[in-house]
Amino acid sequence: MVHKVGKSVDHMIEMKKSFHRNTENKKLIANAATFLRKNAKSMRLVNCIACDSKNYSEWAVVFGFAYSKCNQCGLIFMNPHPNKESLLDYYTLDNYAYNSYQSVNFNPATLKVKYECVYIPRFEFVNQFGNITTWLDIGTGNGEMVYSINKHTNGRVKSAGIDPSPDCINYAQINLNVKLIQSDIEDYIENEKLSFDVISLFGVLEHLSHPELIIKKLGEKMEKGSLLVMLVPVALSLSSIINKSNSDIIARHLTPPSHVTLWSEEAMKSMLSKHTFNIEGIWKYGQDCFEIFYYLCEKLDVKEKQRLLESMPALQDAIDRSGLSDEMIVVAKKY
Repeated sequence: MVHKVGKSVDHMIEMKKSFHRNTENKKLIANAATFLRKNAKSMRLVNCIACDSKNYSEWAVVFGFAYSKCNQCGLIFMNPHPNKESLLDYYTLDNYAYNSYQSVNFNPATLKVKYECVYIPRFEFVNQFGNITTWLDIGTGNGEMVYSINKHTNGRVKSAGIDPSPDCINYAQINLNVKLIQSDIEDYIENEKLSFDVISLFGVLEHLSHPELIIKKLGEKMEKGSLLVMLVPVALSLSSIINKSNSDIIARHLTPPSHVTLWSEEAMKSMLSKHTFNIEGIWKYGQDCFEIFYYLCEKLDVKEKQRLLESMPALQDAIDRSGLSDEMIVVAKKY
């Protein structure tokens, strides 16, 4: 198995200068309270989502949502657990910022940075595991991954993307000249032929009520030798530790109700192996350094903030090398 560690966060520093933790925190708390008022009665206790173990312990309570940790595989999961319908309702609300691109102004300079520092490194990591000619990005958001693959390979790799949000579809068409497919993720997987060399879910599994059902269906329909690629938040990370210790001021990573699960390597292995996938590579990196910044920023003056931001790349490098990164990309092969 290929293991890779670390990725530069230099490109993130400028974006963080205008961050206001208290504002973001208040939005998250308000959204969480609204969700619980509407859906608390429909939430149910469940076994571990990854390995189905009943052996789990209480781990943390964040904005009124309880999380359990599986003592078998290390998965952290919301428990009581929300159902698919309540999460879909939440993701269609205007207050869920990642779903609405109507208010996002297209910025070519930002896209260039993300193309070079985010999307192409992802592609190159996956590209080492096979001869890739076709790629489907599920839950593609605004289509930047699809755009980046097409541009980077000069069309040699035929890439497509699906997303349920009409705003994302319109954004991609207008700003990137990329035509995406609008569809519910589960409906698409159920009804379409999945004959792609690579199928990716970047930042998708943690938002689903039962991601194991998606993986099960992909295991049934994907072709032998094809690759499944997932980006997920990590359970045992510095960000998780900070969030657990300061659960009243969270601004990213462990953000209920949108993040239902946090993953360990063992949880991934357990879930994937049950559905005919074998892990070929794992790349761990993160933005834990900014979790530290978020926690401290409201207490610092301008010069102190700037000095702390300047230290972020070196700090994140140390965190990555210590094994406490808060994100990982998992590449698994269908057998």
